[in-house]
This record gives sequence, structure tokens and C-alpha cells, in this order.
Amino acid sequence: MYFPYFHELKSLYNGASYQNTDGRKVLYLNGSRHSYAETPALPIRAISFSIMCWIKVLSLPSDHEVHIYSDWSEPHQFRIYISGWHEICAQLRNPHGHDIVYPCIW
Repeated sequence: MYFPYFHELKSLYNGASYQNTDGRKVLYLNGSRHSYAETPALPIRAISFSIMCWIKVLSLPSDHEVHIYSDWSEPHQFRIYISGWHEICAQLRNPHGHDIVYPCIW
């Protein structure tokens, strides 16, 4: 199953934009705390899927998390993010909102 959301994103918030970088059209997040793009929801409990992304970090904030991809439904089901300690983390939750996976790597 392929979700070509990148080319369909129309919901860009707080400084998110598209830019041409290294010969490609990319989503650019300007570093403000609430800069993001919204995608359609994935039914992650009903399908198998993979997430792949290329991230070019220009700088990291020192005081808050940076979410790469997440589902913020209630309760949120998953998030992939960079922690305030600059670790790459994944958090997966069951339907009751309890963590079932929560690893971070440096």
C-alpha cells in the first residue's frame, strides 16, 4: 500500500513550506515550536505499513521534542520523534493509551 501524501499536503502550519533542496521538492519546517504538516490519518491497527523518511537537520532545539511523524488522535497511537536529549525515539500505544513500545536510541 502506498500513501503519496507528500504531494497532497495542503495543510501546512506555522512556517511549514515546500522548498527545493538538493534537486528535490521537500517539506521544510522552519524550526518554530509548532511548525508542522498534517497528513490524512492512517488506520495503523488495521494495516501493516512502513515509514521511511529522509531528514536533513539544520539545527536541533535544546529544550523540546521534535516530532517526525505522529498520530495525535485520542489516545495518540504512536509517535516518532527526537527527544530533548537528541535521541531518536518511538512510542507505540495500545487502544487503552498504555505504552507497549518506547525505545530511544542515541
